[in-house]
This record gives sequence, structure tokens and C-alpha cells, in this order.
Amino acid sequence: MRVRITGVSDDPYSRFVGIAVDEPLPSRFWETARDKVVGTRFRHFEYEAELSDKRHTITVGVSSPCQEPYLWSVDVYVNGKLVKSGKVCSGKFLTVSVSPAGGLGKLPLPLLLLGAAALFLFKK
Repeated sequence: MRVRITGVSDDPYSRFVGIAVDEPLPSRFWETARDKVVGTRFRHFEYEAELSDKRHTITVGVSSPCQEPYLWSVDVYVNGKLVKSGKVCSGKFLTVSVSPAGGLGKLPLPLLLLGAAALFLFKK
């Protein structure tokens, strides 16, 4: 599963960008979890990774103040499809649960079977 994360901002300063996969991103990751820092960026960033084909939780953070013009607009894509967008800053991270199956991967099997049965019955 291919994950791409992009961010843009009018923030005039360089900021730390942190990303955590399947574990928490500490609130001050740039000081306490340097292994989560994917770089320092000015006005935009792009991050790509190949993840295993299972459900993952991704958290994105930026070390900026939580006010304009310092907020970052972040988009998360899975296999080229936008799955979540949001404003990010040091007090507000973006967290998304992703899976290669998309929306169907979120439904329990009994609901999928019930939906399939309904389609079959009402098709006639």
C-alpha cells in the first residue's frame, strides 16, 4: 500500500514535521521523539512510504503555533486516493486509519453479507 502525505502553509518559518505509523506521536515530538521527525520543512513537504497491506494508523504533526499563518494544510493519500485532509499544528495533529481495502475494509463481515443478500433479493 502506497501512502503519500503532503503539507502546505504560509508559515514564514521552517518547522519540524513528524510522522508516526501504528504508534503515538508525542505532543513535542521534535524534542522527545527525534526518530519520528521526517525533516524540517519550509512552506511545503511531501512524504511517501510503502506500507504492508493491512490496517495502519498514521499520525502527522508539525511544530508550528496553532494560529494563522502558521497552520499547515495536510492531505493523506493511499494508493493515489485522498483519504483525509486537515489543518495541523503543534497542538492539533492529523490521525487517520488506512487500509488497502478502502471503505469496504471497515465493514464487519456480517454487514457485507447482509448487503450482498439485499442486492441479490432486490435485483429481481
